[in-house]
Amino acid sequence: MMLKTLILGMVTCFPVVCSAAESDADALTRLHAEIVEMIGTPTCTNVVHCRLLSLGSLPCGGAAEFLAYASTMTANTGLLETKAAEFGFLQEELQKGRPAGECKVLIVPKLACVNSHCALVVPNR
Repeated sequence: MMLKTLILGMVTCFPVVCSAAESDADALTRLHAEIVEMIGTPTCTNVVHCRLLSLGSLPCGGAAEFLAYASTMTANTGLLETKAAEFGFLQEELQKGRPAGECKVLIVPKLACVNSHCALVVPNR
């Protein structure tokens, strides 16, 4: 009987590691914080060091958020991109069964190296 309880009490969130008590919303918040921590302060000497990371998606398409990161500072770009994909899948799961909401599309920002930091620049409409 105890073995059944242990098996039923386990939750697998591969590749996102989470506990049974963690909700999807909490996991999404935690994953966002991990991504931001991996990026750190994106420093650059030239815009060629800056990269754009798209996070999540909006009901009418396009990313829900954009982050700038430095290719020279991020130890594992592949892991960062994997976490961004996990974020998108988890966000999509949370949106299932909910009304689509407002239809808007974010303008894809340009990257710039401003005062030795990678920055997002949104073009004027």
